[in-house]
Amino acid sequence: MLQTWARFHRRWYANNDIVSLTVESMEKVSCLFKLGAYKSYKNYLSRIKELHQESGYVWSHALQSSARRCTRSVLRGLGGPVRSEAFDLDRVVAFLKHSNIDIAEDGPEPPLHAVVVGTYFLLRELELSAIVMEDVTFTNDTVTLNLPVSKVDWQAKGCRRTCSCICNLGHHCPVHLLKEYDHEQRTHGRTSGPWLLSRSGGRCTKAGMVDMIRTVVQSSGGGAKDAEGHWVISGHTFRITGARTLATWGLDQITMQLLGRWGSSAVLGYLAESPLLSFSERLTGKSDGKMIHAEHVMASDMDGRNITEAAQERESLRREIAELKKQVGDLTMSLGGVVQVVQSRQTREVWWVLNDTSKVLHSAVVDLSTTPRSWKTACGWKFTVQPLITTFREKPPGRTGRSCPKCLPDSDDSSSSSSESC
Repeated sequence: MLQTWARFHRRWYANNDIVSLTVESMEKVSCLFKLGAYKSYKNYLSRIKELHQESGYVWSHALQSSARRCTRSVLRGLGGPVRSEAFDLDRVVAFLKHSNIDIAEDGPEPPLHAVVVGTYFLLRELELSAIVMEDVTFTNDTVTLNLPVSKVDWQAKGCRRTCSCICNLGHHCPVHLLKEYDHEQRTHGRTSGPWLLSRSGGRCTKAGMVDMIRTVVQSSGGGAKDAEGHWVISGHTFRITGARTLATWGLDQITMQLLGRWGSSAVLGYLAESPLLSFSERLTGKSDGKMIHAEHVMASDMDGRNITEAAQERESLRREIAELKKQVGDLTMSLGGVVQVVQSRQTREVWWVLNDTSKVLHSAVVDLSTTPRSWKTACGWKFTVQPLITTFREKPPGRTGRSCPKCLPDSDDSSSSSSESC
């Protein structure tokens, strides 16, 4: 971001003195961001502001005001982010099985297996290039990948996802395609290093992955650009294509969200209208056995347990949940009884209040369900806000002295009032 800001700065001033910022320099550089239709202008502005302050300069009110004006100007008229388009997975895989195409030196060779693993596992292009030999394991009918748990740190691996064989459903099976490639690599003695090798024999780059999928889509007859010549295929294309393809095949959203490691419902934006494409088949039951289900893509959990262990763990969890439900039911019944007892108690009590200053005795009906600041004696005196008072739950016996004529009009009455306490 700083390099971009510095490049635009040089176009105006022919020097690299990007700090300290001035209102004039900010406005001129922002003109070039506006010319380039930068939708993420705020990120560039935030970064140059950090450098300005780290260099010991003050971010003044004038600069703040100018930054707001520049932001409004640069972003005016720009729409939301342009989402990548999906490609036809079946057509691309069929094309790559029988065709050879030229891929960039830092792209995967051959590209078929990169397309399959990226699409079926809903990977980002950088996650795809970061797969190493130790991350991939196979059984007779499953393939498991060790994937990053966060999109901001592609090296923080620890999340395992599994796809099962779907040959009987009539789709291209990721298990057999990837197992064949993996077996070939290990036959040549490769047990470590990148799983997908570039044409130059090293690790594929992010740019190489993007260039590969664009070349593949165009070569197979798909559309990689829009009417204005802008690319609609990017590094997120694998996730979008995978989500829409699996949704078309009938996979439910929750399982897809777990497979793609989405922490929110962002997957709904990727799916678009894809679930509607298979709606009629699912409604009439005429799917011809081609619908994919959760067991085909989530055979193991995040700890990498196999199918049998995962099934045993789920059964154990079901029993524990049933026991917890029973305990919750028992507690609910017990709490219900406590509530009935509490509700049967009186919340209004008769108190006697002695004014320690005037030595006058008052009476008050106290509602314990209200705040003490609202309590008053019968004569209207808010006794709880007074510093010198003494309260009694029962009328103090044998007391001689004055009584409030409004609270205790019959002061000679020897009977005393009392009530149950809460």
